[in-house]
Amino acid sequence: MKLLCLSPRALKGNYFLIYKTKTMENVVPRKCRLDLNTPAELAIRNAIAEVEKAGAAIQLTNAIIKLQEAFDLVADWEDNKDESPI
Repeated sequence: MKLLCLSPRALKGNYFLIYKTKTMENVVPRKCRLDLNTPAELAIRNAIAEVEKAGAAIQLTNAIIKLQEAFDLVADWEDNKDESPI
């Protein structure tokens, strides 16, 4: 299946410019599917949801950004752990 990647920065008027084409087996990444998330990934998602319930403040936004970075690191490790030499 071919997927066309569109760049939002390439928006010109009402048209998106296509910047590359790549082949993918599964269009939806594993980390975006809740049914495939690990317990660690789900715990981070739940933490993000709890912080969001606390209200709106710069400190809370910064906490959510850091939690999202942690989620991405865990998900990337999970996706590549079989390839890791350690």
